[in-house]
Amino acid sequence: MTCEPITRKCVFTCDAGICPGTRTCNARNVCIECTSTAQCSSSGRVCETATGSCEQCTADSDCPAGRPRCDRTRGSCAQCISQNDCADGSVCDFRANTCFAIPQDEP
Repeated sequence: MTCEPITRKCVFTCDAGICPGTRTCNARNVCIECTSTAQCSSSGRVCETATGSCEQCTADSDCPAGRPRCDRTRGSCAQCISQNDCADGSVCDFRANTCFAIPQDEP
């Protein structure tokens, strides 16, 4: 294993062009999950071709209505990734990527 410089994740390196399981060897000699979404479709995921990994999303269009935003850094669908994604009176919890209502002061 080695550290992949773009994602800063530990990755398998190719051993004479051979990778474990169904992974394939890319041009940087790193074992990757995919080069196209067809390789991820059985799991309902899409291929992030920049990293060669199967993710929940690579764009907002991959996400359902209840979690309409794609958090590209996590590769997952979220309710919010910025404050603008939440309705008035709500704020985005960036750790959970969900909107929550701001408690109102009692009169």
